[in-house]
Amino acid sequence: MNNNEFVHTIMDRFYEHIHNYEKNNYDEYRYSFDKIDRSIFFDMNKHRKYFDYFINNHSFFYKTYNLLSDLESKNLFIQLILFRLLGHLHVRIKNEYNSIVESANRNALTKISKPSQFTNIDKYGNLFHFPNIQYNGHNISLDCRHVNIISSFLKKQYRLHRSSITVTPNAGDIVLDCGGCFGDTAISFACDVKNNGKILVFEPLPSYINIIKHNILQNNFSNRIKICPYAVGRKTLNINSTFIEENIEISPGFSTVEMTDKVPIISIDDFVENEQIKKINFIKMDIEGSELDALKGAQKTITRHKPKLAISLYHKIEDFIKIPIYISQQHPKYNFYIDHYTIHDEETVLYCI
Repeated sequence: MNNNEFVHTIMDRFYEHIHNYEKNNYDEYRYSFDKIDRSIFFDMNKHRKYFDYFINNHSFFYKTYNLLSDLESKNLFIQLILFRLLGHLHVRIKNEYNSIVESANRNALTKISKPSQFTNIDKYGNLFHFPNIQYNGHNISLDCRHVNIISSFLKKQYRLHRSSITVTPNAGDIVLDCGGCFGDTAISFACDVKNNGKILVFEPLPSYINIIKHNILQNNFSNRIKICPYAVGRKTLNINSTFIEENIEISPGFSTVEMTDKVPIISIDDFVENEQIKKINFIKMDIEGSELDALKGAQKTITRHKPKLAISLYHKIEDFIKIPIYISQQHPKYNFYIDHYTIHDEETVLYCI
């Protein structure tokens, strides 16, 4: 389809969906954590802003659509646009996801969880201890939250398995896990790469680093995972400083975008050169809106090593178009795919091989 047909398709489906009412399509754990019921709330300003952005940038959305290498990714891309235009009341992103399934997963994990030693970590409260998580031949124990187990071990976020397409860490791979949080993704990657692989996990927050260390030790993965106490970005800054968390609201959504004068940041190109790393096979980024900057700081590494990429695509309104277009311009031999892992607008991942 051409650009006009693309826009007409979006608008036609917009008017179809506006008359829909989707049941079981609201994630109360994510959006009612403060006990406020937002299940029937329609944020007019948010959706109007996205509508304006789409209309003003439709040619770039169309360009991104054409970059996607399979029909499933293209159809999902349209559905994600519609969700941002109309919200959970009118659009279901993927038919297999609903709040009943999400609640069942969470309830099953609640039955096996225990209190964690990590309390009052951030605005979402305490962590939980999850023993005996079976994954890829390993018996894993983790201190984290339900959503981390669901994402990393049940839904296998940051991995794509679709017909003949596979984008995942393999045995022996060297992996850059940018945005470590509690270490659940690093632990799952460590199961994938086996004893001859290595996970380099980047996390600047000392409180989260302590949790990652604990999770590494309780799974005996010290030989597979190395903690790098930095954020990743376009340039290396404050590299010898330690981030002080006082008077800062810490959460899994913590962003360094407005704190580049305080947070130790390293570019991937500088890191790979300084550490004299001979190969990079896989790069995952979930860094709260710093993905494009970090990709610009990894230009030489990506050109030289051609790693598989799993890049979060949802933190900023412009990420959907700017990140794929940038990668395609700088690294034109990559193929592009997307997948999505929730019933809301977070957790869209761009895969590049």
